[in-house]
Amino acid sequence: MGRRFNIAMVAACPFPTAQGSQVFIRQLAEALHTRGHRVHLVTYHLSEPGCRTRLPVVRTRPLPGYAKLRSGPAIGKPLLDFFLAIQLATLVRGGEIDIIHAHNYEAALAAFLIGKRWRIPVIYHAHTIFEEELPTYFPFMLLKAGARWLGRQLDSFAPRRMDRCLAITSPMLCRLLERGVQREKIDLLPPGIFYEEPREEWIHQVGRSYSLDEKSTVLYAGNLDNYQRVDLLLEAFEEVRARCADAVLLIVTNSNPKKHRRLVERLRLDESVRFLTGLTFDKVSAIMACCHVAVLPRLLPYGLPIKLLNYMAAGMPVVAFRRAGHILDHLQTGYLVSEEGAHGLADGIVALLTDRQLAAELGANARKVAGTHFDWEDRIVSLESIYENVIFQTQGRRPPLHNPQESIGQEEPLARHW
Repeated sequence: MGRRFNIAMVAACPFPTAQGSQVFIRQLAEALHTRGHRVHLVTYHLSEPGCRTRLPVVRTRPLPGYAKLRSGPAIGKPLLDFFLAIQLATLVRGGEIDIIHAHNYEAALAAFLIGKRWRIPVIYHAHTIFEEELPTYFPFMLLKAGARWLGRQLDSFAPRRMDRCLAITSPMLCRLLERGVQREKIDLLPPGIFYEEPREEWIHQVGRSYSLDEKSTVLYAGNLDNYQRVDLLLEAFEEVRARCADAVLLIVTNSNPKKHRRLVERLRLDESVRFLTGLTFDKVSAIMACCHVAVLPRLLPYGLPIKLLNYMAAGMPVVAFRRAGHILDHLQTGYLVSEEGAHGLADGIVALLTDRQLAAELGANARKVAGTHFDWEDRIVSLESIYENVIFQTQGRRPPLHNPQESIGQEEPLARHW
């Protein structure tokens, strides 16, 4: 790598946490650091206990009474975003930042204003399509309709005003083009994945602790936001239990499972559904090694869930709806369900629980794809080229040459957390 960039990476969210987007941001930042770049993370004052990074973090001032770690709208967020803009402005005033890399819409707005003021190019990394996701945070039809309209305006306004926009999936890229982003200003850059295999003794210990050797075990590992459709998974599991009496569903999450526990009680699945919360990723990876089938129940096609990449890297056979699991090939690297309902999901889960040879083949193929096509080093090489092109196009200058005598990027490998 011949050039080094000074990057302000702005994330309008608590950081770091175990949620997929934050894991993606952290792994991206750490991969850039490992390649020799200076990365300054600008983010909220909050972080999740047990999650950390060794990279420099510039945090907003605390907002009394605000303790929300999960995604979605919240009272107080606009004030936090104002604080975020102040911290970003303070950072870039020193004149050393080459590029601002913004995650989440609020970060993009702050970055756009400050980038214009100090003539620093801005890249917006889109993680979602707001027109589809924003309505899932509201309970009533009128509110959902208003959120959908607002989401459409957001998808149309900020991305096309950035110096460059990055989409993480092809469906997302196509939707942003429909919303007015110029083709020459958008690139496809899916996330990579870091995954370390758990030790055999740790796998056995965790398997014994949760009695996972005695059952046919289905796994969902991730947050419980509405767009994840864990409710659909629970409805499907009612049918799975009727067809596979020894099946158990593990829901591993750091979200509050109260609402979903009520659904479990209503479906009379109390003895076959377990919620495991507050686990380190070391323990989660050991649980993944013990389970037989992983499930991605979401329907939205625009994101690329980190949980799916973790499943694949762990060699787990995955059942997913065809729209959301578009990086999988049916009966090659996963089991894709066309019927978008609980019955179709149940059919896929039962198929893999009853055909262990097929499940093993799908898991092994998925592991190969994750290692071959979702390597962070390849992603960063592409991103370096994007950075250089954007800087040259917007400022007519090349970034400073990398000084090989500097120690940045020569430190020990960074700690990795879920």
